[in-house]
Amino acid sequence: MLRFKPHQLIYRAGAQVEHVYTIYSGWAVCAVTFPDGRRQILSFLLPGDPLPFEALLADDLPLQFSVRALNDLTVCAFKATDMRDIVASNETQLRHLRRSLLRIMGQMNRRLADLGQRRAIGRIAQLILELEARLRERGMIESDSFEFPPRQDDLSAALGLTPAHVNRTLVALRRRRIIELAQGRLLILDRSALQQIATDE
Repeated sequence: MLRFKPHQLIYRAGAQVEHVYTIYSGWAVCAVTFPDGRRQILSFLLPGDPLPFEALLADDLPLQFSVRALNDLTVCAFKATDMRDIVASNETQLRHLRRSLLRIMGQMNRRLADLGQRRAIGRIAQLILELEARLRERGMIESDSFEFPPRQDDLSAALGLTPAHVNRTLVALRRRRIIELAQGRLLILDRSALQQIATDE
């Protein structure tokens, strides 16, 4: 087991990946950072996710993004070459890899559509539901409540919004009794309303 502190750099953009990590606990983010310090979060990595997923597909491509721990992160480490050999030699693993790749592509397509056309409240609702669904698949939901470590600046970097706009939107969702968010946990109070916002806004 390896441990990383919150915001600790795991992989720098341009790195050649020698090890694949599987997240045991905690969250991480893949992000592109611009010379002036701005960043775009491409994805949130949750317990059970390989880190980085791209290392399972090719051994000669440098990473196009950096990877950082979002909160206290514990991972299991495997040699990337060993993981690729295991996947390539097992049809079940190959099917799982293809399904995972299609899921990631679907999430990226939805995020692109959100950034291009959806209002702030719809973007945030979509992201909450996406993360909740992924955590639910892994048995990490407790009565519609789940760990939610992203800060407002993380959400703004993922959704193309200013931190102030994210704050106003979260306040609106709380005032409408759709979600509760406190001490790093999020509780969905009105799922139908959140789904309606994610669809219509």
